[in-house]
Amino acid sequence: MTTIDLPFSGAVPLVLFLAKATLLLVGALLITIPLRRSTAGARHLVWLAVLVGVLALPLLSRVGALRVGVLPSGLATVPTTPPTPPTPATPRVRAPEATIAANGGASVAPVLAGGSLTYSTLTIIAVLWSAVALALVGWLAAGAMSVRRIVNEARELTSPDWTMPLCEVADRLDLDSPPRLVLSDRIEMAFACGVITPTIVLPANADSWSDDRRRAVLFHELAHVRRHDLLGHTLGRLACAVYWFHPLVWTAAKRLRAESERACDDLVLSCGARPSEYAQHLLDMVTSVRHHGAPVMALPMARKKEFEGRMLAILDPTVQRTSPGRMQAATVVATIAALSLSIAAVAPASAGGVASVASVAKGATAQRPQKPAPAPRAPSVKPMIALPVRAQSSDTGRIATLIRILSTDADATVRRTAAWGLEEIQSAGARAALITALRSDADGSVREMAAWALSEQAGEDAVSALSDGLHDKSAHVRATSAWALGQLDARREAGSLESAISDSAGEVREMAIWAIGQMNVRTAPRPMVNALTDGSSQVRLLAAWAIGEIADPSTADAVVSAFQTESDSQVRSAEIRALAEMGKTSQAVLDIAVKSGDPELRRRAVSMLAGGSGASWPWPWPWPQPRPSP
Repeated sequence: MTTIDLPFSGAVPLVLFLAKATLLLVGALLITIPLRRSTAGARHLVWLAVLVGVLALPLLSRVGALRVGVLPSGLATVPTTPPTPPTPATPRVRAPEATIAANGGASVAPVLAGGSLTYSTLTIIAVLWSAVALALVGWLAAGAMSVRRIVNEARELTSPDWTMPLCEVADRLDLDSPPRLVLSDRIEMAFACGVITPTIVLPANADSWSDDRRRAVLFHELAHVRRHDLLGHTLGRLACAVYWFHPLVWTAAKRLRAESERACDDLVLSCGARPSEYAQHLLDMVTSVRHHGAPVMALPMARKKEFEGRMLAILDPTVQRTSPGRMQAATVVATIAALSLSIAAVAPASAGGVASVASVAKGATAQRPQKPAPAPRAPSVKPMIALPVRAQSSDTGRIATLIRILSTDADATVRRTAAWGLEEIQSAGARAALITALRSDADGSVREMAAWALSEQAGEDAVSALSDGLHDKSAHVRATSAWALGQLDARREAGSLESAISDSAGEVREMAIWAIGQMNVRTAPRPMVNALTDGSSQVRLLAAWAIGEIADPSTADAVVSAFQTESDSQVRSAEIRALAEMGKTSQAVLDIAVKSGDPELRRRAVSMLAGGSGASWPWPWPWPQPRPSP
């Protein structure tokens, strides 16, 4: 009987492939050990990179193989002489497992190099793997359809109570545009969904939430959007579907999700949220879930199974809250990429290593003469100016269309959207159209959007128009105009902003104070000092923050006096910071602070007593950046 056995046939490639995947996952686990005291974002990046590497392993395995002469030579029997090419009369063997018997053409069971596993057994394994993988993919598809159904049936939130904090949080997190916000009575836990078009879904009881809870939830969910965790979550689910039999893949996906939640928590806390209050919000929401939380393809804000570790991390003051820098992220990705490529390229070879594995896998066909590669063709030279000219012409036409719509369209919502589209266009025509809209459009929402868009339009005419906007009949327009002047650092309009501090609308007073605090002036204006006793706690908070930014020593007595009658703990913290920035330590303030029932206030006071500045908490804050939705 004559048999033809090709190396790496049958079970050997399968075992080798699983060994590579396991080695890659173990390598990632070893990398995360020294990162235990590092940021959650760094560990999340490791697990995301390794799951991408595991999914790409079949493709990476096609790279040139590396010779490893330490594996058993039986796995890599390499002929020492080139095989004889088949003649036309000799039938070619296509299947690696095929065994051709010389006993009258009768076939026998396939013989596997280095193993006794039969073809039927391999077929059963392949069918079993496919069935489970397809079932899991179907489960994921059903989860995606469930998410889509929930979003389609949900009610979109468009009231200012939700849109204003949504836009402010989106600006704090530097998102290009805020995601869609909807309310559904089919869920009990807020979640983010949508890889391409992100959406935040809130439970029906969200309407009864306090402002602090709304901002905490929006901060957490928008942090997922900013970090692109929805894409990472999807890749982790797909990896589990493909490698459903591998426990380390499920562990990696679980770690990926846990670290993404902690990284979002760190981002929220670094933006100024108090750990105790944020942890209380999470605890209340987790304990309120009774029956249904979120579908499988969504990212719920919290889960009971992983909640204890998150609570400990949130309340631990020694945890690093910063996101990984570019250098650290690049180092992590490069390390995982190098590890993936190295492991994928490894293949068994005989101890002598007389031929590369790649040539062995090709078998007899590797000895065939190859056609010579065609000579490289000289690159054609095209006019370099052609494409930019077309792009510039198209862009000019788009700008002209937006200007025309802003000036002539009868629908206010259309004009508002056109003003929004002109925000980043630096041209005299766009600036003139926005100025005209701010000064003369009949609709307040269009004027508000025009004021917001002018915050990116440097020019004396834009500053003058925004100064006029401080006297608009709409409070939203006045507030947005004040904010835009602060963005432009229009110091010559500080006098107009001082007058706006006495505006009847609280939001206008807030924005005017914030704008002056942005301008690096040396003397705190009297209206700002008077705002320390304003009836709105948010106005008082911004006044204390701005006075701390200006650090005018002549205002110290006013700050001390305001502290002694202040009841809001956040305002008191800002006043302590203001005194620290001035270098004015007041014993009366410290005595009150150390006896306070607020542990955070006591900590800052003790920090000042110990010689610190007392101002080490995340700052500057607040950071109002209204972004009206188009």
